[in-house]
Amino acid sequence: MAVEQHVADTRAPRQQSHYYIPATAQTVHWGYFSRSMTPLIEVDSGDFVTIETLTHHAYDDHARMIQGDPGAESVFHWTRDGKNVDRRGAGPIDASIHGRGAGEGFGVHICTGPVSVREAAPGDIIEVRILE
Repeated sequence: MAVEQHVADTRAPRQQSHYYIPATAQTVHWGYFSRSMTPLIEVDSGDFVTIETLTHHAYDDHARMIQGDPGAESVFHWTRDGKNVDRRGAGPIDASIHGRGAGEGFGVHICTGPVSVREAAPGDIIEVRILE
């Protein structure tokens, strides 16, 4: 005979937090993703995070997708004197293959983050719900 046990959770419900991460030269990485990156924020399960994103194609229409947006302008700033997001791609930092700069441009996508979930451990499955 199987006996079911029901244990009531007597903890008070936790207030969910909402975080916002803008896409800026300080919050994006271009063309690579690495577990060695320091998370921008650490959230609890159930928290909400609004993450601003950019496409690497934004420069295809600078006037509508970059101009006037300080965050986008900071990410795409690239002059003869320097670029705000130095590493672009997963290639070598020393630019030894094609001489195009840190990362060599191997990998094109712009990622905002990363975000860490408190108490998550390797092997856990993280459910992410995209609300909008």
